[in-house]
Amino acid sequence: MKKVLTVILFVFFTYTVWAIELSAAKAQGLVGGARTEYIAMVKQPIIGEMSALIKEVNSTCKAQFQNTVQKMGVEIKQVSNRFYEIAVQRAVTGHYYQDGTGARKRK
Repeated sequence: MKKVLTVILFVFFTYTVWAIELSAAKAQGLVGGARTEYIAMVKQPIIGEMSALIKEVNSTCKAQFQNTVQKMGVEIKQVSNRFYEIAVQRAVTGHYYQDGTGARKRK
């Protein structure tokens, strides 16, 4: 499990390409961590530009999760759940996340 956590933390910090756009979107309350997805729109309707960002980030996350699954021999759900837990813990005050019941919460 320690290896999984290390890989997840590495993946978490490798997303600097989207850092500015994603940080700005989170700060504006447009996107947040989701329980069933990696990130998702907080409010509907989905804005085209944000939709593209979400798809790109989620696609990259899924690819990295698949890589972790292959290396560690664990289920992708374990990896994505752990990443979600870490993301919620590290969320900045004012950013949104989805709790276990599916409700949107502001940290």
